[in-house]
Amino acid sequence: MNPESASNPDLKEDFLLDARAKAQIQNDSILAVYEAGEIEERIFYAIERIDAESLESLLLKGFSISTEALRNTARIVAAGLLYLRQAKVPCLPLQPADILIQIDGTVRLQNLALGGLHPATDEAADLSLFGSCLLKLLPPEAPADLRSFLERTALEHPLKLSGWKEFSAGLAPESPVPARPAPEAKTPWKARPKDRSKARLAAAALSAALLIGGTLAGVLHFMAPEPFTPKQTLVPKDLYPQGSGRRVSLEAFSIDSTEVTNRQYFKFIDWVRTHPREAARFDHPEQPPHHSHIPPAWLEMFPEKSRPEKDKENPLWDLPVSQVTWWDACAFAAWTGRVLPTEEQWEAAGRGPRGLLFPWGDEPEPERANVRRPEYLLKPGETNGPKAAGASNDASVFGAKGLSGNVSEWTATRRDGKVVVKGGHFNAPLLTLDAASIIPPDSRTINLGFRTASPPTPGTP
Repeated sequence: MNPESASNPDLKEDFLLDARAKAQIQNDSILAVYEAGEIEERIFYAIERIDAESLESLLLKGFSISTEALRNTARIVAAGLLYLRQAKVPCLPLQPADILIQIDGTVRLQNLALGGLHPATDEAADLSLFGSCLLKLLPPEAPADLRSFLERTALEHPLKLSGWKEFSAGLAPESPVPARPAPEAKTPWKARPKDRSKARLAAAALSAALLIGGTLAGVLHFMAPEPFTPKQTLVPKDLYPQGSGRRVSLEAFSIDSTEVTNRQYFKFIDWVRTHPREAARFDHPEQPPHHSHIPPAWLEMFPEKSRPEKDKENPLWDLPVSQVTWWDACAFAAWTGRVLPTEEQWEAAGRGPRGLLFPWGDEPEPERANVRRPEYLLKPGETNGPKAAGASNDASVFGAKGLSGNVSEWTATRRDGKVVVKGGHFNAPLLTLDAASIIPPDSRTINLGFRTASPPTPGTP
């Protein structure tokens, strides 16, 4: 929770109530919440993090999973939701994005617990939605009785089931199904890997599944997910020079190594399109009504059916996202469980404890950053414009790239209703890292993007 939200006593209390409720959940099916705390006026809670693909992602990609893997997924999710219901814990409605499947077949459920007083979750609606999702993931060879059960469960009033316990029992096959022997020369994925590196990944995942006692009947038909957020770099606790002469004490934090890209932002707006009601909970409380998180030129660059996984060679996907407002940046950050960096954090990530003027030192070297260059220095056919995130040789002492050029960046810091923007961009000369501008939060320009920050992993010095 950012400082603006944390300053609202009601929002802060709701957030902490939710954190306490989630921390009380002790179930192997559900992601654990470890602790809550406050860093630099930001309230947060730390939740277990796993490398997994959501059920929603599998559905969007058109994948299927084996019958036994599907039964296993359904039973684990049902067990987790039954636990919450029996414990009389208020919960968010179930969504496909809440169900996470790791490449070894392990299934986990997002922590849906809510604090305070809330009406009971509509169990019939959750059953219907879950049954509908599973039906779409069934492989062609699935048993007819299982398909029929899921078809009836997916109805608006599913089967008049008494609840998750009866649902789980209905998944069992009528007679034991023997494990199928592993075929000699087939992968368990529906689509074969297109290059050797992916083939090696698929083979390694398959070997791991077999080593832990699985069979091909229980291995999922998908590849490991692509990350939708940038990798982060740690900025340790220290005194950092800021502006002209002052020093500030900052707690340790992590910041994205590069700007957020179009590829990563696509994941967010794609989710917003399919979850319009749930999306509002990630919006900044002061965001104007009816605000759209889709940049103006987005559909021109990426037609409606264009997707990163299908259009991988399009270089536009790897450019920093731009023409985004501060409201957009805040919502994306909240959706990923992160925040925007403050002005002080952003500057510390670039200048380091020595207070360098540029990420690489105190001498201006404009060729190292993507900033405006005179026409006589441009190569034939080259123009001043954005480059792929991380492409410039301008890494700071902590490994953060793009702070001195490419696109300027929103921060979390506000002054008199406006927002502090840091960093140079491709259409301006090289600036020192202490430079800043202040603009309205609804501004959209082609040279303005953002990156996110987060507290360090628990246990990090």
